[in-house]
Amino acid sequence: MKVAIFCPTVSGKGGMESAIRNLMAGFEELGDDVRLFLLGGSFDEGWLEGLRYQQYGSTRDSRWKRMLHYATGPVRALLRWRPDAVICADLTTVQMARLARVVTANPGMLIASWVHFPVNEIRMQAQLRNVDLHLAVSSETADAIQKLPFANQKPVHTIFNAVDLRDATRIARPASTVFLYIGRLNYNDHKRTNDILEAAAELRGTWRLRLIGSPTQGFEEQETQLRELADKLGISDRIEWLGWQQHPWKAAGEATVFLASAQREAFGMVLVEAGSHGVAAISSDCTGPRDIIREGQNGWLYPVADVDALRARMQAVLDDPSILPAQDVVLASVQRFSGPATAQRAKDAFLQARK
Repeated sequence: MKVAIFCPTVSGKGGMESAIRNLMAGFEELGDDVRLFLLGGSFDEGWLEGLRYQQYGSTRDSRWKRMLHYATGPVRALLRWRPDAVICADLTTVQMARLARVVTANPGMLIASWVHFPVNEIRMQAQLRNVDLHLAVSSETADAIQKLPFANQKPVHTIFNAVDLRDATRIARPASTVFLYIGRLNYNDHKRTNDILEAAAELRGTWRLRLIGSPTQGFEEQETQLRELADKLGISDRIEWLGWQQHPWKAAGEATVFLASAQREAFGMVLVEAGSHGVAAISSDCTGPRDIIREGQNGWLYPVADVDALRARMQAVLDDPSILPAQDVVLASVQRFSGPATAQRAKDAFLQARK
């Protein structure tokens, strides 16, 4: 099968970029021909290394110049290559895929949505009616699409996001408790990193907190707010601020348990990554993680923004590390999110759409 992935302008440091890389690797392992069409470029291009991709436009281009590239470049490429399906990683690229299908006279080319943000927050929702099927990254996303009156006439398939499980190495559990966080540093925003600091402040026992990540571009002051909060709470000496890392799991070192505190998450791929390294997680129950976390097998859920509940879970691990599931059990719990498994679910969805 020939599969094109249409991707909009990205930072190069997000979860969607990892999901695309891993899905492409999954298709390749299944023997399929998959190519990335990057519409508008990437601010950081490190994630593109080793991928088969073509870029149209640049992050430095004006809006009108980018639109010209979008409307002409992919059409010419697809005219020669003629893929069986196009996966649109956001709804702005659906328009480009539809244009390419018409201009290349390839009516059999299926167009699938593959949105990576909560459905009620995405722009251009009406574009969901213009695809042949939907590939949902979580059960919650699938349910949300099915509730939209203009989109529910098309089949919805939950395929999840893919994680590269091939070379994942186990992260050792240290003798003394180390809490690990990897992700955006947000203050009272999407990731609610401040909840972790507030929960940690009243813990009893010996612990350290390792934070890997940086604020969203343009919101750098949120890291300053977090550091000031840590000072106010008197826990700065227990926190390691490691910043954004190209390879965060290599930088993680040892970890007892992973923490995720988001107020909304379409999927929560970092939780699968944690599981692939044998690290159990304590995560907010912000819908997406429900597909990943299996109580007692790879972690626990707590209500969103409930600092007391988060603290109680952290304290339980501090008091009795033996409650952590064995690393073999954690690893086994995330195998269904491998690249080939996710790619196969997408292929099955395409085959069903052709019937």
